[in-house]
Amino acid sequence: MNKKATTKKINKETKTDLVKVVVQNLAGKKMGEMEVSGLDEAKVSSKLLAQIIDSNRNRQRIRRAHTKGRGEVRGGGKKPWKQKGTGRARHSSTRSPIWVGGGITFGPKAIKRAKLFTPKEMKQGALADVLARHIKAGNLAVVQTDKDIPLKTRVLAEQIGHTERILIVTSSKDGSLQRSARNLQYVEVEQATQVMLKSLMQARRVWVLIEAMDELERRIGGRIKLSVKSRSTSVDKRKESK
Repeated sequence: MNKKATTKKINKETKTDLVKVVVQNLAGKKMGEMEVSGLDEAKVSSKLLAQIIDSNRNRQRIRRAHTKGRGEVRGGGKKPWKQKGTGRARHSSTRSPIWVGGGITFGPKAIKRAKLFTPKEMKQGALADVLARHIKAGNLAVVQTDKDIPLKTRVLAEQIGHTERILIVTSSKDGSLQRSARNLQYVEVEQATQVMLKSLMQARRVWVLIEAMDELERRIGGRIKLSVKSRSTSVDKRKESK
């Protein structure tokens, strides 16, 4: 019993999940590093990811096609002929689905269905898991931008310089970068408070603006933590370079 207790204690003491994330500018030049912790605690099942993506897809779906059933088609209130004595099959309405001009059976309906409810904690865990995977793979970077972000799409495309699918996460107060990158096919810009799980999973690289780090941490419920010391050192390096 004592041996098992000591081994568990040693494992807890030696266990470290600190990972360094590169701090760069829009052109890809390295400006510093940040330390991120809590990656091992942000693991969720693949079934949860599929459930959240499915619920988001159902929420975004717009149902336009609508066909009328036998109760919605105009007319057909009178019985075509009497029930017995004619030798023909009995019918109650000319708007039956087997009649020409009748209703449609099992056609598409523009009716809102019940939405799948997903708790907030489950959404936070799924976002944290996908972010942790990008960080471990080295596909996530923190971006420091100048105060004057280029408003021209051509200038921004020259700064980025490649055509990989990139997701840029901005703060809710910044809209200039989103206007500049909306015509670039390989760049998607979303705010930290509204970033979707599907966008994170489809992106080959994720760039998070340093101004949006606090909002992104609150969005995932603080499951992945960014050290304050590394953030301050990176900012100081930027000031010294100027």
